[in-house]
Amino acid sequence: MTATPLNGPARDPRLDAFLHQLAATQARNIGFPAAVDIDCRNMAPLFANLLNNVGDPDADPTTAKI
Repeated sequence: MTATPLNGPARDPRLDAFLHQLAATQARNIGFPAAVDIDCRNMAPLFANLLNNVGDPDADPTTAKI
């Protein structure tokens, strides 16, 4: 998989350089084994929103114990 620009506003050239470096060194990655063949570009619009996953939405905040 190679880094490709997403549709939308122009990105900072430093980000493009970093993405290029990540793609170039991907084959030599010996860190945590993760799937590298997943294409999440169709989810990019979600990242423009704050998606907070803190706490239990069903819990009563007035009786929460810290």
